[in-house]
Amino acid sequence: MRFEMQFCSIFLIFIFLLITFTCGQFQIRPTYRDKHRLPKYQLTRIPLKTDSFTVSGHSSGAAAATHFYLSYYAANSDGIALFSSIHFLCGGGSLVTLIPCLRGWGNSTDSIRLAHLFANANLIEPLDHMRHKRHYIFHGNADPVIHFDSGVKVFEFFDNFSDNVRFKCYNAAHSLPTKTCGISCGGIPSNPGTGCSKCDFSAIYDGLNYLYGGNLVEPTTTTCRPKYNKDGLTFADQSEFMSPLTLRTASLLPDAVLYTPPQCRVNSSLCTLHIAFHGCRHSIQNDGMDYLKCSGYMEMADSNNFIVLFPQVRQSPLDAITLFHCWDLYGYTGPLYGTRLGSQNQVIARMVGRILGIDVKNLNPNNPPSIPKIRTAFNFLFKYLKSLLRYKLEFQFLQTSTPFSCTEIIMGKISSITATIRTEIDGKNKGSSPGILFPGIPGKRDPEIPGFEELCGRREDVAVGSVGEYGRVSSSTGRQGPWGTDATRF
Repeated sequence: MRFEMQFCSIFLIFIFLLITFTCGQFQIRPTYRDKHRLPKYQLTRIPLKTDSFTVSGHSSGAAAATHFYLSYYAANSDGIALFSSIHFLCGGGSLVTLIPCLRGWGNSTDSIRLAHLFANANLIEPLDHMRHKRHYIFHGNADPVIHFDSGVKVFEFFDNFSDNVRFKCYNAAHSLPTKTCGISCGGIPSNPGTGCSKCDFSAIYDGLNYLYGGNLVEPTTTTCRPKYNKDGLTFADQSEFMSPLTLRTASLLPDAVLYTPPQCRVNSSLCTLHIAFHGCRHSIQNDGMDYLKCSGYMEMADSNNFIVLFPQVRQSPLDAITLFHCWDLYGYTGPLYGTRLGSQNQVIARMVGRILGIDVKNLNPNNPPSIPKIRTAFNFLFKYLKSLLRYKLEFQFLQTSTPFSCTEIIMGKISSITATIRTEIDGKNKGSSPGILFPGIPGKRDPEIPGFEELCGRREDVAVGSVGEYGRVSSSTGRQGPWGTDATRF
């Protein structure tokens, strides 16, 4: 009997190993370090032209860029460029509440109120620092992952705090438009893929050029991949800025990527810092190196004396969304993810502080977070989340014809799932205004905020490759940037 049990166990193990090897699950795959073989670099202070910097991000990286920009370095950040973003803290704490956020429901009123509450509790920087800084928002009109209305709400959020906001739309999908690199404009990048689309329009140049008052030089060529093999690219140790707990829970890779153009390697005092957050699926653990080479960041760095820091997210089983190398969109690292107590924000702040020679501990010595005010902010946040769930959104999502299952998440079909949810719920609420399911979050838009027609022209007139824009720039001269005084027009 014992022999039979041992034989049965051995047989089952053999079958398991046979199936596993047949499916290729135990194939030895090189790590990203083995694959890319970049030199390793420990971050040190870099004597730059100025201690100011700019920030940008795409998709979940745009949300992460927003969190970092609002949480740290009010005195040093010169502006932010967001590509295909959601508005501040609209993720709501779970995948169930993230999906209506991706849908573009609701309005920016609650994000603005939360920002005020968090600033009052010293969880983010004072909001008045944004008044004369520049904010660039890009969103694709054909984006099936993060609805165009989300981009409008991002515009509304920053327009409430700043005199200098530009909104740019393009009939592209959920990708980063470039001039010469990527899939055809309007398509959705595959997985793996570059995350870029060839649209005869460089979103990176357009966004960064706006942040620097129109004073940047547009690269004459987009090399796409061949030039940037290893030259100037290094792994920057990200793990030294994480505690053992953060290393496990923040879903960050041990390494970031740093790009230093040739002239900055010779004389770093010619150069300034830019921080770029990748989108979902585009960390170096997946296809992020192709994304870096295709996006246009490195060409911009070469032409305009930027050193670019690319923080990196790790694929992990923390949450379904982290399987896609996404930054924290809705709180998988904890409810304070969008504040200076968020673990991802703290790591990036320490890295930037090392480069600039600033001790993060000394940024706000007289303004520690206020516990009573934090409680007030969270009371409002919980009330907001309760209103989301009051209409049984989870039940509605689970009743769709395409269940939101783990299998489909792993297969990368979030786009098709959200499209199904949109179709079915829009059908149930035909004629309703956006946000009708959310008590206290009406779909009525501020009449002073332009709609799609004002921002981009009529939908039927926006063809693939066409561009629309809307902006508001104050008569103030703004801050003195590294290239001189900001322009007062665009």
